[in-house]
Amino acid sequence: MKVSEADYKAAQKYLKTNCKQITMVLNIKTDEDILVWLDQQNNKQGYLKQLIRDDMRVSGFRLEDEKKAKENGK
Repeated sequence: MKVSEADYKAAQKYLKTNCKQITMVLNIKTDEDILVWLDQQNNKQGYLKQLIRDDMRVSGFRLEDEKKAKENGK
């Protein structure tokens, strides 16, 4: 199914306003273990997000604290 120009523009506007893309480069020789493991994950983005959130929880990270510190110039 072909996407209309209006739908395409709306999607691009949404992405620009609401999303941030982060990329990383993995070396096929030195990071082979990571690449093989990631290839086994059905949902790579969900898997990585959960790992990060688990680490944030263990570290005691609280977004509210970060926002307050930013407001106070820290």
